[in-house]
This record gives sequence, structure tokens and C-alpha cells, in this order.
Amino acid sequence: MFYEKWFDKGDLIMYEPQYNYALYDDNGQPYTMQSPGEKEIGVFLEYAQLDRFDSCRIYIVSIGKDLVVPQYQLKLLSKNKES
Repeated sequence: MFYEKWFDKGDLIMYEPQYNYALYDDNGQPYTMQSPGEKEIGVFLEYAQLDRFDSCRIYIVSIGKDLVVPQYQLKLLSKNKES
């Protein structure tokens, strides 16, 4: 899948994780269930790879840690106007 550059360093973002779980029904047949995670406010730091825009390094304020997450799980809240 092709991703475009959506974010710049310092942008305020909302991280909206989606978790997929592999489960089995009563007959032993596999299926997947999708569950949304807690929304977190963070700051965009950089793309994990300079030539691809699918993975992003972000800083999550509430846990005080950097994470690498898929770009599609991020929403822009505010652009960084200072460069």
C-alpha cells in the first residue's frame, strides 16, 4: 500500500490504535475480532524510514514514551507552525 507524507515534526496528533485478535468459535473455526484501543494525544516525531511513510515515530504524552505506529492510526489535530 502506498502512503503519502501527511505529518511534519512537531505536529499534534491523535493516536487511535486498532487491535486484531485471532479467535476460534465453538466448532474450532478461526476468525478475527477487531477492537479499538484508547485514544491518546501525542506529538509526531518522524517517519520510521525516510523513503516510506507507512510507519511513524510518535511521542505519547500520557505514558511519556516514543512509539512506532502505522500512519493510518493517526489523525492530525494541529500543524506545527514553527520550524
